[in-house]
Amino acid sequence: MIQPKRIFELDYLKCLGIIMVVSGHASHPNIFYHMIYLVHMPIFFFVAGCTNRNDNYYYSYDNIREFIKKRIHSLYIPYLKYTLPLVLLHNIFVYLDFYNEYFTFKDYVYQIARTLLFSMGEHEPFLKQVWFIKVLFLLEIYYSVFIYIAHKIKINKYYFLIPFTVIPLIINSEIGPHPLRMTFTLPLKCMVYYIIGYEFSKKYNIESYNQSKILSIAFTCIWIITSFYINTSIQHSYGYQSFIQFLISLMVIPTILILGHYIQSQKHIKHIVATIGTNTFPIYFLHIYAFKITSIIMIYIASNMPSSNFNWTKNYAWCIHPIGGIVLPMIFLYIIQKIKELSAKIWV
Repeated sequence: MIQPKRIFELDYLKCLGIIMVVSGHASHPNIFYHMIYLVHMPIFFFVAGCTNRNDNYYYSYDNIREFIKKRIHSLYIPYLKYTLPLVLLHNIFVYLDFYNEYFTFKDYVYQIARTLLFSMGEHEPFLKQVWFIKVLFLLEIYYSVFIYIAHKIKINKYYFLIPFTVIPLIINSEIGPHPLRMTFTLPLKCMVYYIIGYEFSKKYNIESYNQSKILSIAFTCIWIITSFYINTSIQHSYGYQSFIQFLISLMVIPTILILGHYIQSQKHIKHIVATIGTNTFPIYFLHIYAFKITSIIMIYIASNMPSSNFNWTKNYAWCIHPIGGIVLPMIFLYIIQKIKELSAKIWV
């Protein structure tokens, strides 16, 4: 089977996106926090849209079934691969002081069932971020079905897509029960960025896309200025905030995409960026645990330093935690890979 060509600029966007995710979950100064939350998740949905198949693929019911199977293998199975072991190790994490409350047998059964149903709940505080996987999984299925129906009844796809995606941008996404919001409202809301990514990739060559420096500087300034006044995220924005977030994302994503062309010419940086961009899954699932380990290391180092220097653990934690949140999962992934290679040699 021929593997699709990897586009460095998309790996770069994913790298930047996961750095923003990890940084956003650390204690950043407000302005950086606001800037990150305006665009970090739209970046991922934009990239997913860029890698989407042509719409005519979804004209066939058999193709949609095949597409869903592939998404189960590429999203749902990896989701279980990371979440189920972490759920099963819950009481060990309590013992290690990661969590506060032990699970009973009933709690374990309940949480495993919720995990299998793509609904983690609040019982795994270090796995709250996995909402994105469920939303992306459902979003792509909804999109394929919308395209299929639009083709069958012979109407423009946007007669379906615009009402179903714009309405969730307007209404308060926190209204209604949590399962309803996570299953319908949020996936349809995030589909806007998925569609933009799809249309962008069809209109422009991502590997050579360019825009004027003046425009890039202007868009960056608007992003920074807006962040002083708007504090929201894709999960919580609605009404005018949703539209501002949408406009900022339209400005910022193509602007930061251009930086990828420069980074691609820097051999060593390119390799680091590509490695992170192709391994966003383990970083996404494990970075909160990595924060805890990073904190333990910081406290240990601080306890062996003069007391006058102790404040560095508080003053610079927002810089150190993101580094640990990315580096430690990558080290974990490297160790697992080496164990697999060693096992393969032993059992040959």
